[in-house]
Amino acid sequence: MTKIVAVVNPKACNGRVGKNWPVYAKTILARFGTVSFMHSAMPGEITTLVRRAIHEGAQRIIVVGGDGTMNEAVNGFFEHNRLINPDAALAPWPAGTGGDFARTIGLSDTDISHGYDHATERMIDVGKASFANTAGQQTSRYFLNIASLGSSAHVACKVNASSKLLGGRLSFYLGSLRGLMAYRNQPVSLNIDGRTEDMVVNTVAIANARYFGGGMMIAPNASLDDGMLDIVVIGNVGVFTFLKDAALVYKGQHLAQHYVRHFRGRTVEVTSLGNSIPMEFDGEPIGELPVRYEILPEAIRLYAPIIKAI
Repeated sequence: MTKIVAVVNPKACNGRVGKNWPVYAKTILARFGTVSFMHSAMPGEITTLVRRAIHEGAQRIIVVGGDGTMNEAVNGFFEHNRLINPDAALAPWPAGTGGDFARTIGLSDTDISHGYDHATERMIDVGKASFANTAGQQTSRYFLNIASLGSSAHVACKVNASSKLLGGRLSFYLGSLRGLMAYRNQPVSLNIDGRTEDMVVNTVAIANARYFGGGMMIAPNASLDDGMLDIVVIGNVGVFTFLKDAALVYKGQHLAQHYVRHFRGRTVEVTSLGNSIPMEFDGEPIGELPVRYEILPEAIRLYAPIIKAI
């Protein structure tokens, strides 16, 4: 019998998960049967709880929360730069503000329980970033969805500091406006698979999946199982261009714009050539440049619905 543990972020979706937990629990139990529950009590604890569950023999980890919760969870599957148990599977139960990873795996705008009617396990890629933390120590962090730097990370700070009561898309849109008006584009050195180019950027998105920022399809060609990172560079533009072209980004039709560049690669190194530049992982601000990203092909087992293109 498969041992299933649900790791829950009660603070997700502006605290709605905790307030409505009996409803969530009833639905999860009806879908998965016997489930043990672990609830986080503080930021960052999801990683610890997932790691503990895997060490205690959990074979399927249901993660209840948003994109930031998923990011904490995927880091719990690894320890000492190694996967703890290759047979343990991540089962997302989206319950956050942005819901960007859920869009890629077919669990957005649908009844989640019914979405699992056609679920299967498969191996997917994971992104890994190496950088110095605030204490100056070299560290690594994994991400399922998208890591980015520049104004997007500045926006993430603004959104996370807000109440998010307006919902995902509007909260991120208003946060984008506030962040873009305050942010100044910066020069960087971008190295992709050994090829280096200097440029002035607003945002650089390092994508394993397609969406970020509450529904923006920033990387429409990204796939979870192609062994590659999609790198989307938004160049030296400002808030007025964002306003004019916002609809294109939500539809994934922005790659043809003159200020957008798209690359694919297995490793990406980014260094600031000017002021400090913030970074974020799956919507969570985490530090500043320099950073090295890499793709880990088929690095984690995902239990989720089958969709035509992941």
